[in-house]
Amino acid sequence: MKKLKFRKPYPIEQHKEYQKDIQRIVSVCKDKGYELSEEDAIVAWEKYSEDYFAAGWLVLPKNDDYLFESIMKVMEEDVD
Repeated sequence: MKKLKFRKPYPIEQHKEYQKDIQRIVSVCKDKGYELSEEDAIVAWEKYSEDYFAAGWLVLPKNDDYLFESIMKVMEEDVD
């Protein structure tokens, strides 16, 4: 039987204009003790923008704690 896997819907190449935002999201999560890939940072911020504001990519908040809290609304800790 063939195995399927979820295709990442947001390749990094399509988000070059947001590279600084993506790196900041990853960095803020790292500072809080969480590892987050750039791909997951893209998905998380787009999901947050869509779910909470029915918008495309939103400007990141200036406050790192608020950014982290926003990301955590759409993420969960991987306990594996």
